[in-house]
Amino acid sequence: MHEEAENGIAAHWHFSEKKEQGISDEKVQKGFFAPNDKLAWVKELVNWHREIVDSSEFLDSLKFDALAHRIYVFSPKGDVYDLPLGATPVDFAFAVHTELGREVDGARINDKLVSLATKLKNGDVVEIINKKQSHPSERWLEFVVTTSAKREILKYLRKKV
Repeated sequence: MHEEAENGIAAHWHFSEKKEQGISDEKVQKGFFAPNDKLAWVKELVNWHREIVDSSEFLDSLKFDALAHRIYVFSPKGDVYDLPLGATPVDFAFAVHTELGREVDGARINDKLVSLATKLKNGDVVEIINKKQSHPSERWLEFVVTTSAKREILKYLRKKV
């Protein structure tokens, strides 16, 4: 993938544009996408991968601080959603679609009925139970963590008053 990004057709066009703008061949060769120091953690990750033979050991080693603040959960259809640590089914619902978030009535995590305040974990399969008659509750503001969920809940509560 790196090879394709560095030498692919899109990269060729980008380099040609930069040369037309008067940037020297030397600067083009160095690159201008991301300085080497900003990619240091990626290079470190590659080095770890080379050192680790067992793939399960490699996956365990990926659980480092840089990714500790995110979780990845699934919809029942298998779609993956990237959410912040501490996210709840309500945060998930708003991430899927605003209308789904507004109509949350309940949730199942891994086929078990749970409270809307339940914290999601990596790999959870989240199913939202919705009803057209359901509406955001002020209580939801106590446990949602995403900005989009908070914004939509507040927007609904303002209109209601």
